[in-house]
Amino acid sequence: MPQEKFQWVERHFEKHGSKTIFVSRFLAGIRVFFPIAAGATKMPLREFLFWDSLAAVIWVPLIVLVGYWFGAFIPVVIRWFRQLDLILGVLFAIFLIVLLFVYKKRDVIGKKLEHLRHDFFKRMRRNEKPLDVLVFGDPLKSAQRVYAKQRKDGKIKLFIEFIKDGIETKCLHGHTWLRKDSYRQLVARWSRKLGLPKKESWPTPAKHRR
Repeated sequence: MPQEKFQWVERHFEKHGSKTIFVSRFLAGIRVFFPIAAGATKMPLREFLFWDSLAAVIWVPLIVLVGYWFGAFIPVVIRWFRQLDLILGVLFAIFLIVLLFVYKKRDVIGKKLEHLRHDFFKRMRRNEKPLDVLVFGDPLKSAQRVYAKQRKDGKIKLFIEFIKDGIETKCLHGHTWLRKDSYRQLVARWSRKLGLPKKESWPTPAKHRR
C-alpha cells in the first residue's frame, strides 16, 4: 500500500476505528479486510474485540431471524413464481395471436395492393404512356409515391403509394382522369405540404412493386 494511502487509513482508524469495525461486521464480502487494517494501524486489541463482539451479538440473531422470516415465505414465493410463469405464458400467447393477426392483415393489404397495381400498370392501353414517378417525403420515415400516366388527349390518371417506416401501408388508385392543370395543382399542393418531390424511373413490367 502506498505511504499516503496508509497514512489516510491510519488517521481514519484513529478517529473512527470503533465505528468502522462495528459497521464492517454487516458488510458481507469485504468485512474480512477491516480487521487486517485495524491490526496494521495498531488499533488497541481491547477496543477491537469489544466493538467486533458487539456487532457479532447483533449480527448473528439478525441473520437467524431473517432466515426464519424468509423461510416462512418460501411457499409464497414459489406460488408467486408459478403465477408469474402462467402470466408470462398467457402474455406470450397473446403476443403470438397479435403477431399472426398483423401478418394476416399485411397479407390482405398486400394482395389488395397487387390487384390495384395490376389494374393500373398492366392494363396500360395503347393510347396511354408513363408520365411521372414522384416521391414526396422520406420513404424510410413517412412518404407518398405518386405514379402518373397520361392519355393522348392529355388527361392524367394517378396511382399513389403511402409509405410508413419503409413499408407500404396503403395505396390509392385514381379512377378519374385529371386535366393537366389539375394534376399540376395537386403536385404543387403536395410540394408545399411535404416538400419538393424526388423523381424516380417508371417501373419495368416485371417490377411493378417498388
